[in-house]
Amino acid sequence: MKISWNRILLVFVFFALTANFAAAQRRSAGASKTLEFHVSPSLGFKMMSAFKMPASYNGTEQMFRDSLAKADRPGQNLNFGLMYTRKKNVLEAISYGLSYTTLSFRRRITDVKLGTEIHPKVGYVAGLVGAGFLEIQQDFRFQYLEASIFWHRSAEGLGRNLKEFNLWYIFGFSPAVLVRDRVLVRTVGFTNQEGKDRFVVKDDNITGMRANLFLQGAYRVEYNMFPKTNAVIQPRLRVPLLPASRGDQTIFIPQFSLDIGLIFKLGDE
Repeated sequence: MKISWNRILLVFVFFALTANFAAAQRRSAGASKTLEFHVSPSLGFKMMSAFKMPASYNGTEQMFRDSLAKADRPGQNLNFGLMYTRKKNVLEAISYGLSYTTLSFRRRITDVKLGTEIHPKVGYVAGLVGAGFLEIQQDFRFQYLEASIFWHRSAEGLGRNLKEFNLWYIFGFSPAVLVRDRVLVRTVGFTNQEGKDRFVVKDDNITGMRANLFLQGAYRVEYNMFPKTNAVIQPRLRVPLLPASRGDQTIFIPQFSLDIGLIFKLGDE
């Protein structure tokens, strides 16, 4: 029997086109557009890359660095975000987001006595009205308007049999502009001479940068609540490429967030 290479080629082309069509159908399956609202309880972790010693400090540089490391704690914040997502298929999606993001850290002064500086813009402890545990808390906050673009990739191999859940890896970047920076100062266990225990000031020595750029990564879990509505929970890591502040101290604040929100499907997909 004589082999017809032309027929074999035609059969090969037919199967190749059929396979490509089937793959395209699979890739287009699950295409949709969604709008998401979320809130994000967050923790910011202060990292100091450079500093200037205060003229009044009598110790060494290492003693000064150690004293700040002991005094500084993670900052707790609540961020808000809106995200538009276009799912190209069951494996890939791209989204655009806008959020109001706060990075912060807390500085605690526990050795409170007469003459202790509450803050340069507030003054000194001139008289203690109170008893028991005494502390000064300075919350340094840097608030941004952040625009984001994210790439989603299905977490293949994880939860394949979880029909009510969608799992994704997310990577992206976010340029951000500083809206304001401020310091919230609290006195715990005592008040100043006017009876106040809370002050909002601007720190001239730790000033916010006007812009920043964040790299972000997340693991996303979507729960299919209703045909048009999903719930989402998303642990997210935000890594700044630029410092939050420069001046006497150059400070970076990486942040861990937990996004919790609702997703609304748009259109008839």
